Amino acid sequence: MTRMKLNDYFEFPMELNMEPFTQEGLERAEKEKEKQAGKETVVPNRKFNDDYYNYKLRGIIIHSGTAESGHYYSYIFDLEQKKWFEFNDQWVTEINEGDIANECFGGEEKYS
Repeated sequence: MTRMKLNDYFEFPMELNMEPFTQEGLERAEKEKEKQAGKETVVPNRKFNDDYYNYKLRGIIIHSGTAESGHYYSYIFDLEQKKWFEFNDQWVTEINEGDIANECFGGEEKYS
């Protein structure tokens, strides 16, 4: 069996609204389609406010290396300081949120 690590580019949001993926959200979407198709139907209101469905990214785990070996490290958002930090073994360093895309989305590695 051959192991192969995928390092495809994968972008993810800093905030994610999960309402469309809940049972409630799926039912609301179905009723919206029915209404747009001309059917007389009532689209139910959301059961909760927007904050209930919105998730904010708080941590990222990264693997560098190959499928056979490598190293894991993390980026974690500190809620008190409102800053991102890289936790890499004994090193903890502050990082700029704007650098997350370059560091975490994968794709071809760039060497300097």
